[in-house]
Amino acid sequence: MALSRGIPWSALGTLALVACNDPATAPLPDQLVVTRAPSTLVGAPGFPLMDTLFVRVLDAAGKPRVGVEVSWVVRDGGGSVLPLSPASDTDGTVAGVWTLGARPGYNELRVSLGEESSHTFTATGEVFRATEVAGNFYIGCGLVGGAIWCWGRGGIEGPPASDYDSASARPWESGSYFNSKGPALYDGAREYTDVAFGEDYRTCALDVSGSVWCGAPPHVELPLTQVVGFPPLRSGSLTGSTRGGTCGLAASDGRAWCWKDGDVAMVPGSPSFTALRMEYDGRLYCGLQRDSTAACWGEEPPGNGSYIPSAVPVTVNGGGRFVDLVVGQYFACGRTSEGELWCWGRSYSTGTQWLEPVLSATGVLLVGATEDRLMVKLQGGQLVRGVGPDFLHPSWDPSPTVEGLGQLPVAGFADHGIGCVLGPENEVYCVREMWDYWTGQNVNGYFPVMPVRQAPPAPAVLR
Repeated sequence: MALSRGIPWSALGTLALVACNDPATAPLPDQLVVTRAPSTLVGAPGFPLMDTLFVRVLDAAGKPRVGVEVSWVVRDGGGSVLPLSPASDTDGTVAGVWTLGARPGYNELRVSLGEESSHTFTATGEVFRATEVAGNFYIGCGLVGGAIWCWGRGGIEGPPASDYDSASARPWESGSYFNSKGPALYDGAREYTDVAFGEDYRTCALDVSGSVWCGAPPHVELPLTQVVGFPPLRSGSLTGSTRGGTCGLAASDGRAWCWKDGDVAMVPGSPSFTALRMEYDGRLYCGLQRDSTAACWGEEPPGNGSYIPSAVPVTVNGGGRFVDLVVGQYFACGRTSEGELWCWGRSYSTGTQWLEPVLSATGVLLVGATEDRLMVKLQGGQLVRGVGPDFLHPSWDPSPTVEGLGQLPVAGFADHGIGCVLGPENEVYCVREMWDYWTGQNVNGYFPVMPVRQAPPAPAVLR
């Protein structure tokens, strides 16, 4: 008889006691039984396992015991257990949700029935790791072994899938990638080197030959198809946004090419770039030229001292040499090798607009921007988040620390945005809004992305 509870059955460790499908043996009085034996349990530190723990209480004849209480005790790693019922139900089943300890590593939990019978579960606290990551405030995708894994809103404590089908939900929020508690395999058909987003939240990627592949919006589960018209692109150059299209640099000469509104074309007047960035709405695009100066174009003033937008890349005034660029909503910033951050564009806290670069911060090690928000990592490891180019202006109270990251030494921002950050060993942490948008949590908080599982466990069958 299959047991359906709306909670997935877990394959949960080597069974030292009697399993319900083992050969008949003389059962012990009131014993605990685990029905399946997975090789590993892995979850994000400080978060519930993706699988609920299930055990059964049987009597000496192997029949279910009803109303029997069991004990859940965390023996190593910290964490806690939330029993889903006070005692065994009509078929003897007792379930619990195990939240792992906050630190990565070994965790141990024992469930017992007095002194008569017990079982020990072990789990490893781990975080999703990826070689390349693209993430905004809504979805994230990363490369694992060249395959694309994606995740998004809903997450660990989000609403059930049915809530995403309501009239108030956007259509793209109803797909399985937005309801999965851990990354779901999006495409593993070929080896990819880059991952980015395109229009309408399409997932796009660059393969080892330099070809661009894009999928449908995430709620439509279709394989990626090749985008015709691009020349072979340079590995590491693919970038994109949900309203600005997908762009990259030609491997042959570094010129910028973009796919937007169904057309693929070289950016008119494109110089040879070494890096390319774009804004969420596709209103502003910037690139690093070979001499490390910046050039911008689009529907906003490009930083050359003029209010007039430019359809072709124009060099930003000031002659600044940058090692990194970010583009936010109506503004852009360049970071120098000395740690200076120069920004141009519109201020969101004071209404000021700079038509050419102004010094916004010093001692900057990393910088990222998404929509109207800017975040920097300063010397000493401090993370500061604010709005627009003058994010350190007294009129704006920047967050001195960023919640959820603790003492994690942030090593990078995913795709130069602040939706997801990367640890020194490719650990991925994403903003709370992505995981629990419906509660209105501030995007200041970051939480670990669940580790990849090769496949979810099959439902257990009680016989």
